[in-house]
Amino acid sequence: QHTDDRRLRGLFPNPIAVLVPFTRAVYDRAIGIRATTRIKTPDALHLAAAVEAGCDVFLTNDIQLTKFTGVRVELI
Repeated sequence: QHTDDRRLRGLFPNPIAVLVPFTRAVYDRAIGIRATTRIKTPDALHLAAAVEAGCDVFLTNDIQLTKFTGVRVELI
């Protein structure tokens, strides 16, 4: 089992997801996103966390979020 885990980790040397704490800055940014867009609160929180964490890309299956310009959003 552990050998398989190491082998799999070797295939993905860079993390594809990062856990970001919901800080005051994230909440404040989400409030701004919510106030200036039609993006729903949960999505605004996720986008705000991505921006505050300096993420390169935000992956989603929600086409509405591709209109957000604060971080590169890619539809999957």
